[in-house]
Amino acid sequence: GGVVPRMTRAVVRDGPYALVRHPMYVGYVMMLSGSCVFFQGQLRLAMLVVFTLTVLLRTAQEEEALTENVSTDWNEYCREVPNRFVPFLF
Repeated sequence: GGVVPRMTRAVVRDGPYALVRHPMYVGYVMMLSGSCVFFQGQLRLAMLVVFTLTVLLRTAQEEEALTENVSTDWNEYCREVPNRFVPFLF
């Protein structure tokens, strides 16, 4: 297991990636959150909590691997876009 970065492309810096570093994961959490509101239930809420924690751990691993193994382009991007999930907050 683990995260093995492959830098075959340049770091994307426009669109939603100009605001947060992981917009795709944000979208997944938002969709699951909407599902919890629409289809109320404890199982869905538990799934949301587990998935969100998994995303937090996964992105931390991804960013650590990218910081250690990829060109300075990633590190520069992290300085330009300091927030992983929520603009100006987190």
